[in-house]
Amino acid sequence: MEPSTKVKKKTLGDLIIAVDRNFFPMMEVSRRHALKALVTERAEVLCLKTWNRKAWYEIEDVHEFSCILYPGVQAVKDTKLKMGKGFRGILERDEHTCQYCNKRGNTVDHVVPRAQGGTSSPTNLVAACLACNQKKGNRTPEQASMPLLRPIRAARWRLFEKFTHLTVTYHEKREAEYAKIQTP
Repeated sequence: MEPSTKVKKKTLGDLIIAVDRNFFPMMEVSRRHALKALVTERAEVLCLKTWNRKAWYEIEDVHEFSCILYPGVQAVKDTKLKMGKGFRGILERDEHTCQYCNKRGNTVDHVVPRAQGGTSSPTNLVAACLACNQKKGNRTPEQASMPLLRPIRAARWRLFEKFTHLTVTYHEKREAEYAKIQTP
């Protein structure tokens, strides 16, 4: 009897950026999810070289695209996004780094305390270590002389950076190819 072999699932690559009808990055989805949306005609492939749309049957290779467009969808504002279960999303957004001292952040702090009218929205929450959170207490960063080391980022800041990088990379490649053609 032969030893059992593990069956490896074939992965379809990394994540795909999904944009709304205004080319606003909404989320990252798996390639499998993107293909399902394409086949059911809920989405179209967005060619970042030309900014043209392609249908699923125009794709020659499932690995050739990195962005899909949902033409019937408009993204919600960052203030309406759920940041994950509890405060986990805030800690992930700030990379588990205290925004006051740059050590490991394991708690979430209200920048403007709730006692002073602050809200529990993502734009008022930051990751903080326990020592800094207790030291700051019910005061604003200015009152506690503890300025934030970095500005509070939007919930989708990484997605915007990745989308910008993809578009810039495609255009740099295109300009390089054009320069090769133009040189005799």
